[in-house]
Amino acid sequence: MLKKGFTLVELLAVIVILAVIALITTPIIIDSLNTSKKEAFKDSVNSLIKVTQNYYAGITYNDEGLLPVKITYNNKIPTAKGIDKSNNCKTISKNILDYQGDNPDSGSILITKEGKVIIALYNKNIQTCIQKGEDDKTAKFVDKPESECKITQNAC
Repeated sequence: MLKKGFTLVELLAVIVILAVIALITTPIIIDSLNTSKKEAFKDSVNSLIKVTQNYYAGITYNDEGLLPVKITYNNKIPTAKGIDKSNNCKTISKNILDYQGDNPDSGSILITKEGKVIIALYNKNIQTCIQKGEDDKTAKFVDKPESECKITQNAC
């Protein structure tokens, strides 16, 4: 009698081989996705730094707006608080930065009177805090929970 097809043992062997391949490649793919999400967040923050520098240039040129100013994000909703040209503390509940990307989940951006940018922003999706000090050129990841990812200085 001629047998056509595979035996049960051969089918089980193929299934086991496929399962081993899946076990090996899944963590590699997940790690690669997480790394790309973190790098995308860092790129987004670095472009926010450029936008804040443009904001500072516009403020100093037009003599309008808030400076120093602290922009605080709470559930992606920005609130700006700073000193206006009459030297009064003012709060604005809208995004004062001309930024096309997705707002950070939480954290703050502080633009000093001298144009220095200080950042502490948190992304809940990848559970990562990124910070930039007054003299840093770019933002760096720091190992902090969301509750500690903040700027203590105030604009007013």
